[in-house]
Amino acid sequence: MKKLSGWMRLWIVLSTIFLISSSLYGIKVRNDISYDFYQLTFNFCKSDIEHIKDPKEHGLQFDKCLKDSNLKTKEYMDDGNSIPMFILVFSFIPLVLIWILGFISHKLYKWIRKGFVEHSQRTE
Repeated sequence: MKKLSGWMRLWIVLSTIFLISSSLYGIKVRNDISYDFYQLTFNFCKSDIEHIKDPKEHGLQFDKCLKDSNLKTKEYMDDGNSIPMFILVFSFIPLVLIWILGFISHKLYKWIRKGFVEHSQRTE
């Protein structure tokens, strides 16, 4: 079994740190979107009931507005805005692209360096 080089170990450690931090950031973004959507629906609903003068009716409509906002936010977040989707978008996809780019860059560097070494050996 081939041992990992120091650079490969560094890549693995940095990838792990990136994976954890970007996952947490993805969850934060999802929660921010959820909160913003909730605020939007709640404020829209609240603006509709501000004209009601009767305190009892106002309270009932306010409670209904609160329940509707919670329900709409839950439905919105369940429609493709799940935590695994945000983790995938913010963590796994960029990490895979970084690894592919790193692999291609490393192979390209070795190929170019090999060309210079072979060229200098032929001229001597």
